[in-house]
Amino acid sequence: MSLGAVPGALSRYYLTIFFARWLGGAFPYGTFFINITGAFLMSFFITVTSKLAIFPQLNLLVAVGFLGSYTRFSTYALDTSNLLRTKNYQAVILY
Repeated sequence: MSLGAVPGALSRYYLTIFFARWLGGAFPYGTFFINITGAFLMSFFITVTSKLAIFPQLNLLVAVGFLGSYTRFSTYALDTSNLLRTKNYQAVILY
């Protein structure tokens, strides 16, 4: 699982920086994009692999390792907390 977790965490980190530089830091666009794409990729991957005879270790590597690290709930909670602290309630509701 750690072989998938490291690239997932690095992907999350660099995408967050990219979106902050591109769209600004007032709203956590990076985490929003990451969670949307991560949920889509996880459902797509699990659906495809459940139809095929694929090693269960591959499911752990990709779904738990990479995508679990890529879509950290703690990052979402921290971003929500920061939006609440700045009293940006409309962004909190959207997020």
